[in-house]
Amino acid sequence: MNSAGFVFDLVWLALALAVLAVMSVYGFFTLIGAVSFVPFVPSGKAKSRTMLDLAGIGEGSRILIGSGDGQLCLMAAKRGAYALGLEINPVLVCLSKMRAKLWKVDRNCRFIFVDMWKYDLPPETQAVFVYGWPDHMAKLWNKLKKELPAGTKIVSHAFVFPGQEPVS
Repeated sequence: MNSAGFVFDLVWLALALAVLAVMSVYGFFTLIGAVSFVPFVPSGKAKSRTMLDLAGIGEGSRILIGSGDGQLCLMAAKRGAYALGLEINPVLVCLSKMRAKLWKVDRNCRFIFVDMWKYDLPPETQAVFVYGWPDHMAKLWNKLKKELPAGTKIVSHAFVFPGQEPVS
């Protein structure tokens, strides 16, 4: 084998190992998210727009989100809202922060690597967007009602809170 072919093989091997390492880290933290609350499930732009519209999000709104890849936070910030994204997957937090810079909305978006069960929710929150898993919805409802002011809008991506009637 000539030296150019050997170098080419080394480059591909290094690239493959780097991809495998990133996938392993992402998979590990996805597993943590699944065990602690909910796995990352991306929302399409149309669903995200609908969720923001349901809560009446616009200029000056203050919202709280289980942020995932940051899509909903970014879209809210584009509308002039201040979005706080809580996320247990540090890879997704880094991705979200980079996306906020690229979208030029990093002044309106803040992403925190945190277990939301151990985080005191900000009392100025006007709307919460939930990507909860059915097993955790009752516990989450109790946390939201205990920590947030009356009148806070709560929009669930997929699952209903036990004992609550959906408005829309």
